[in-house]
Amino acid sequence: AELEDIAAEVTGKAIDGVIVSNTTIARPRLRSVGFAGETGGLSGKPLFERSTIVLAKMRKLLGPDRAIIGVGGVDSTETALEKIRAGADLV
Repeated sequence: AELEDIAAEVTGKAIDGVIVSNTTIARPRLRSVGFAGETGGLSGKPLFERSTIVLAKMRKLLGPDRAIIGVGGVDSTETALEKIRAGADLV
């Protein structure tokens, strides 16, 4: 419901685009147990899969007329292309 609420706000206002998604407080499958218990936003490679899924969902909700900048775990040409395939206009 959170993504739907955000998309409704974006489409209901004069917002040209959004950035999806920079950090998460989730700690999915971190290799280092020491980092698993930390608080604050997690960024980088561990975020890539989740952020790309969120990006694809947001693209479906916003349609083709709003710009989406895809971020989160991009560390190569291939991961940048995956963001574009998921619906990002910019990476």
